[in-house]
Amino acid sequence: ALTLAAAAAAARPGTLAEALLAVVNELASGLGARRVALGLHRAAGIRLAAMSHAAWFDGRSALAGRLQSLMDEAFDQGAPVALPRTEGQPFCVDVAHAEHLREQPGGALCTVVLGSRAEPVGAITAEWDDPDAATRHLPALEAAGRLLGPIVAVRLGKERWLAGRLPRAIGR
Repeated sequence: ALTLAAAAAAARPGTLAEALLAVVNELASGLGARRVALGLHRAAGIRLAAMSHAAWFDGRSALAGRLQSLMDEAFDQGAPVALPRTEGQPFCVDVAHAEHLREQPGGALCTVVLGSRAEPVGAITAEWDDPDAATRHLPALEAAGRLLGPIVAVRLGKERWLAGRLPRAIGR
């Protein structure tokens, strides 16, 4: 139900930014998360696109930089990163996640790839005050990331009209 509600939010009319804000708010509410952030992959790495409970944020702030580092860490590995580690979680590099969690002890966080391994478009990070939350919610967050990826990719393509679609349309 959560993944379908998030997909409906991603497909809602309006701009991509408005849809992504609705997605992160839906995920935060459904997962009981303190914060959910979504970043989109660009040439220079992940760029924060939406943060729950915040209609506006400074993309140059220290918090935005830390969230982007978390998302880059999972995106670059093509795999989820969760701390505290979930049972049966395969080895992954979690340096940025461990550093972020040290600043907010007693909680949990996880980052999943937005899209599939073959066609990732970004990442989603969720943070909780409950240290057991990542173990409970990682499967739902992964499912949401896989389902939302193609929807976000289509919307992103439609909003990149001059920079993306026009050159492809004229064969460049």
